[in-house]
Amino acid sequence: MGWLVAKKVTELLDRYPDYPSPIDIELLAADQGCNIIEWPFLGPVKEVKQGKWIGLAPRLAPEERRYLIAHALGHDLLHCGNQLSFRGWQDLSYRKQEREADEFAARVLIPDDESLKVIHLSLWEIAEHFGVPEDLAIRRFTEFATEDDRCRWEWAYDDRCRC
Repeated sequence: MGWLVAKKVTELLDRYPDYPSPIDIELLAADQGCNIIEWPFLGPVKEVKQGKWIGLAPRLAPEERRYLIAHALGHDLLHCGNQLSFRGWQDLSYRKQEREADEFAARVLIPDDESLKVIHLSLWEIAEHFGVPEDLAIRRFTEFATEDDRCRWEWAYDDRCRC
């Protein structure tokens, strides 16, 4: 399913070629018609997407806030409806949608072209460069990497090593 997420991210970013890197995810979400609000959720909830509203817990670290906005935007662009209520029989669909939203967040916040420029850095340096949680950077370069991604990164890394 990674190819569909990658295609959606490419289509989205192609509409905004002048956006600087790292991408301003709050501006991108606003350009997609999403409204971001802070809400004092109870318990472990940090983000909820309902329609075009993205609710975020207050006092999030900047990296986590960027990730959660991109994750919610992924739900908005990939999935119909909201992600508030799933019953037991919907568990498989729920996990699939959450994985797709995570992959969307990783690909939007660490775009293909930009990933080639930083492939020589450590994962924590990449995370710092793009302002994302380190675990999201790790997943971008492992779990969410396509064969095409791996080939491009290997070529870019080898090319830099020859210099």
